[in-house]
Amino acid sequence: MSKPWVKTEILLPKDYDDDDAQTVAEEILNFIVERTKKGYGSDGEKFPGYSPLYKASDAFKLGGKSSKVDLTLSGEMLDSLEVLEAKRGKIVFGFAKDSDMNGRADGNCRGSYGTSKDDPSKARNFMELSGKELAKIIRSLDILPRDIQNQIAKDAKAGAIDIIDNFNFEVSDGEDG
Repeated sequence: MSKPWVKTEILLPKDYDDDDAQTVAEEILNFIVERTKKGYGSDGEKFPGYSPLYKASDAFKLGGKSSKVDLTLSGEMLDSLEVLEAKRGKIVFGFAKDSDMNGRADGNCRGSYGTSKDDPSKARNFMELSGKELAKIIRSLDILPRDIQNQIAKDAKAGAIDIIDNFNFEVSDGEDG
């Protein structure tokens, strides 16, 4: 059985050089982690609640968790989220290809939680980023001249910068390549 490799790709305008792309990528990563810890997904909605079965589990009880869903039971998954690539025109963030966290992230984003069936009503998609969120991040960084930065933020908000269409779960067969 192939293992999931969870990562998200965002195509940036060429105005950002490699160093700028790294800065944007790190800011996006921080934004996603903080938004997730507040219990919100990429759609701006609160995460679906925990199932009664999960609330009764030893893992939940030992974690001392409340009913607020924030994907931080152990902290391992969000701590493992990283910038995988940052270069002119493109950033990729997610989990290392061989990370055990790929399965957890995949289950959360798909709502499958260890089963073979996706359930969108249970999904906690924390890996995507809306154009509005990207625009906010771009404006906060102040990397480029204001007019270029504002145009990029405007394009991001309008969906002209490819984000969600490049969101993917790449399934690896376990071999390189």
